[in-house]
Order: sequence, then C-alpha cells, then structure tokens
Amino acid sequence: MNCEACRNRITGEELLRCIKCMTHYHYICLNITQSYYNANLGELRRSWICPLCINVTRRKGNNCNTPVRKQLENMDESSMSCEDLTISENTVEISRPVMDTVENTPTSFGCTPAASITLDQFSRLLDLKLDTKLESF
Repeated sequence: MNCEACRNRITGEELLRCIKCMTHYHYICLNITQSYYNANLGELRRSWICPLCINVTRRKGNNCNTPVRKQLENMDESSMSCEDLTISENTVEISRPVMDTVENTPTSFGCTPAASITLDQFSRLLDLKLDTKLESF
C-alpha cells in the first residue's frame, strides 16, 4: 500500500490508517515524531482521523436546521473578489455592488439575500468557486 501524502510504499511500522476513509499515511508525512508515534501507537490506530476527513467534518457541522435553497443562477462566480468582502468577528459583509448583483439575480429563495453571511456560508462560497475553477482544468 502507498502513502496518500507522498505516494511512496508504506511499511507496517510506519503506517497510520484513517478510521473514517481508510486511507494510509506515513506518520512522518503527517509531521508526527517517531517517539510520539511509538508512545501513542495503540490510540492512533484506534482513533486517528486524517487531515482531509477532519477538515470535512469540521466544516460540515450540524446543519439540521438549515433551510434548503437553490444556488444562485446566472451569477458570474468569478466576478466576486476578496476586495468585495469585509470580515468582522463571525460575519462577512459583502460590498454593495456585489450585493446588487446578488439581489438582481433570479432565485427561488422567496426572500431577499441578507447583506452579511456567516463564515460557514463564506466557506461554502469559496468551495463552490474552487470546484468551478478545478473543473475548468
């Protein structure tokens, strides 16, 4: 089997397997020292979760009370830039020209978008933009 990080072959004594996605890593590729690995091997093998799964779990969170909405249609995702955003504490405010674009975009929300979004919503917007860019390659 090969390491998910470096793609090199893994021997049994340097192996860590994610309990969520079952991918394999060298402990060294994860910046884990040999002494820490040896001292905590049992716990690591029982409960270790890879960085990719931790990131997905952290961002996913509990969204059972979140209303389901359609994505904005006809909005040029590449027209928004970091200069259009102001981040303060737990909200991200969008500049007026961008909000005008959002408000004038036909949607099936049944409501007018707010002038600020949560960091979780902002994260999802960045993910959407990244996915769009990656698909164009």
